[in-house]
Formats: sequence, structure tokens, C-alpha cells
Amino acid sequence: MLQPTVLFMGSSPFSLEILQEICDLSVTLSAVYTQPPKPAGRGKHVTKNPVHLWAEKVDLPVYTPQTLRSVGKEAFSCDAIIVAAYGLILPEIALATPRYGSINVHASLLPRWRGAAPVQRAILAGDTETGITLIHMDQGLDTGAILATLPVPILPEMTAGELLAALAQTGRQIIRENIASFPLLLEKACPQPTTGITYAHKITPQEAHLHWDYSAIILDRIVRAFHPIPGAWFFLEGKRIKVFKIEIISNFSANSSNMPGTILDASFTLACADGHIRLLEIQPEGKNRMSGVDFLRGHTHLIGRTL
Repeated sequence: MLQPTVLFMGSSPFSLEILQEICDLSVTLSAVYTQPPKPAGRGKHVTKNPVHLWAEKVDLPVYTPQTLRSVGKEAFSCDAIIVAAYGLILPEIALATPRYGSINVHASLLPRWRGAAPVQRAILAGDTETGITLIHMDQGLDTGAILATLPVPILPEMTAGELLAALAQTGRQIIRENIASFPLLLEKACPQPTTGITYAHKITPQEAHLHWDYSAIILDRIVRAFHPIPGAWFFLEGKRIKVFKIEIISNFSANSSNMPGTILDASFTLACADGHIRLLEIQPEGKNRMSGVDFLRGHTHLIGRTL
């Protein structure tokens, strides 16, 4: 069994789960590379990401280069680089120097959802299954040969946050089961299919904007895909309202001629393109989260109005 020397690269809470699993195994971790501290939150205070904070806490060597192109070859001299949601492109030297190359822990069943936002894209598309793929990285965008996969179901009410948590645990499992078998995995590596390729492009803020002339199913997917971050939203009386949970109402009795966006009752039931939804949990601008019922209790003048 291989007892590898590993260099880890990652920057997100998902990455941290993979790093912690590596540290629990019989592995020599030479260093951690992660994104530099960035402004975050309302105050835009420069903040270290979760990987950076945890690595410092347990006294791991941490490096935060703006780019890897200035990093020398000796830094990549290890058995394998394990990458999980790092956020920087690896140069050829990082792919070629490690004994077994660079291994990416990717949160989809490739070749579906290559790219930056596979979790959100899977929910937005209505997929019922995703998973974790270990790939032997090449210079393409998530195009490397497949080393191992583990599926994860997408349940009907699952949010992006819940799905990412499930994927992180599956990521830990796939590392635990395969980290000692990299030579064998490389011998059996399978090129990705040339069919079924989709791209998970970066999410834009406008995609989280709820338009009431969308179908109820699409509105539900948008809310779940952007929960908890950045939160789906709409404008009301000039202020942004975030939406964290909705319910599709299949048996609501109302005038079919109601315009999409009409608030129909004190439960915050809304007409949409093909039926009705109910806003269960929202956050008005500058306020705490609350139920839709509680919000309308203080805004009864909105009932019957079209947003």
C-alpha cells in the first residue's frame, strides 16, 4: 500500500473537508496551497478562507500565491498534488512534476458539469443525481482521465448547501478509499466520454433574480440552487428581498387570470407562470430572516398587489 507524500490545494469549505480527511490518513502532507485572504462581508475586511484558518490552527505550512506560475519546480516535488476547489489554474509544471501527477476531487459525475459551479448547475437543470469524480488532471478544464467516481442523489427539496455537504462527505470517502491506490488507478484511468459534456459556468448575480413569469418548478430550482449563498431575490418597493425557501402549491384555488407576481393571501402565496408558489422564508433588506407570514403581517397593504 502506498504511503504517499501529498501537496494539497483548495480554498473552500468543501476543500477543507478533503484536507481534513487527508490529514486523518497515513499520508505525509508537505504543504497546503490556498487562495490569498480577500475582502469579505459587509465591512469588506480582509479574511482568510476556511482552509487557511484550519491549516494554521494545526500548524500546517500554508502558501497563498496570487498565481502558481512563479512557484518553482521543487515545491511540486511530491507523490501527488490533490486539488479540491482551489480556484487557480495549475501550470504544466504542477501537472508534470509530482510522481503521480495532480488529482482533482470534482463535485460532479464528469463529463457532466465541468467547470466552476457544478452544484448549482445540477440543481438548476433538475438533475436527480450528481457525485464526486477523481480525475487525473491535464491542461484542459476538468477534461482529465477518470480515476474513480461515487454517485450522490439530489433529493427533491435539496438546497445547494445541503448537496455540497453531502458531496463533501462523499469526497472524503473517495479519498479515503483511493489515496493508497494512485498507481493502480492511473493504470486503469478511463478517458472521459466525448458525449454528455456540459459546462457549469460561473454563477452571476442576475441568475438569482426571481421573475414571476417563470414556472413554479424553475422558481423552486433557483431558490434551492442559490441557498444559502447568494440567496435568490426580488425587488419590493425598491428594496431587495432575499428568498431562502418556497413551496409549490398544487391545489390553490384562485382566479386563473391573476397576473404572475400577484400576492394572493396573507400566507404570501404568489401567482406564477403556471400555478402558485408560497414564500416560506425571506430576508428583507437590512433585516433578519423571517417567515413570509410574519412579513405580510406587517405589510397587509401588499395583499392583492402585483410585484
